[in-house]
Amino acid sequence: MLYDFFKCFVSFTIKYLEFRMNAATSEVSQLPVFNSAIAHFSHRTEPRSPDGSPAVGLSTHPAGERRNTILRQLAHAAYQRHARKIESGGRSPTFATVRKMARESARNGDLILGRFQGVSDDLKRLAMTAESGQALDLIYDFHKSTYSDRVMRSHFNPLRICANEYFIGGMAISSSVADRHDIVVQTLKHTIVDRLSVNPHGEIRMQSLACGVARATFDAVSQILSEYSEAKFSIRLVDGNQRALDEAMFLASTYGFSDNVNIVSFCQMFRNVDDIMSSCASFQPHSIEMVGLVDYLTDKEALGYFKAIQDALPQNGFFISANVSTRTPQSEIDFLKFVMGWYMEYRSKDRFGEILRSSGFDTLTVGEAKQGCFHVSLARKDHGRSW
Repeated sequence: MLYDFFKCFVSFTIKYLEFRMNAATSEVSQLPVFNSAIAHFSHRTEPRSPDGSPAVGLSTHPAGERRNTILRQLAHAAYQRHARKIESGGRSPTFATVRKMARESARNGDLILGRFQGVSDDLKRLAMTAESGQALDLIYDFHKSTYSDRVMRSHFNPLRICANEYFIGGMAISSSVADRHDIVVQTLKHTIVDRLSVNPHGEIRMQSLACGVARATFDAVSQILSEYSEAKFSIRLVDGNQRALDEAMFLASTYGFSDNVNIVSFCQMFRNVDDIMSSCASFQPHSIEMVGLVDYLTDKEALGYFKAIQDALPQNGFFISANVSTRTPQSEIDFLKFVMGWYMEYRSKDRFGEILRSSGFDTLTVGEAKQGCFHVSLARKDHGRSW
């Protein structure tokens, strides 16, 4: 009986949450340009069956379908909001101009999720930190925490609890992001152990490009030091966002690393292949990790970056990367574009692997994160100079 009451209570809370979302999204009128923009991108991002028809999404159960509907409504409202601002300035709301405004809104924290502060502080924080590593940290911490901790953090507010569990916990890409982090940590540990087997007393040089807050790097090093306390590390963090680097250095201080771990950071934008080469040449890393940046590169740009990284690595050097997958549900892709301001290049596992192989790496492994929303790769350069 208590279980049935709880089910009814949760069902009522979710319906109330849907009512709040629908009320907010109905404040703006429909614009045909939204559907044309979705149609423009659907052929690239929507999973397809062998006969060319759209494949069944990952969230096909009733709760998942309702969530997808709300995500699409939020994306719809966000797109309308941007388009109306553009129209008021006398310009035509093309997809390119709406995309630019969405990115600017993400940077300023002026997103449609901001109006749901009373529903969930975590959802608003997720939107306002969309352009920094804090957004991903919020997702990592959510999936690592226990349900009781999340209830306490929501101050026992049933609406906030359901909102967080329904969106941050329920979205396929959210759990996939958390699993991607765990896979990257384990992969980095593998590369470190491999290097220690060759030179147990030598310094291990690790470079993280577009590092964000570099949590995966710090987690991997921390776990290795618990087993190999005498291991020495030199870590170079590179990112175009100085705020992210400041957060990374603060996060590093919380790990309590000894003098055996030297961490330096550089604020550098990656405009072309030469930026990659200059960043790596002076440091001579044994491994390079670049997770997150590939999502925003075209195939041609990604191939150029991969070739530059392959050339910068020594013999038996490792490269860890990842890419968002075409298996991501379309409703979540729309949400990430128009609400979060994340316009990414979604690739299949085969396409991602093909680009990596074309860059010249000798050994390559490509796996998938949980829910299939991300591919994670480990590439090794078997031949070349040593250091």
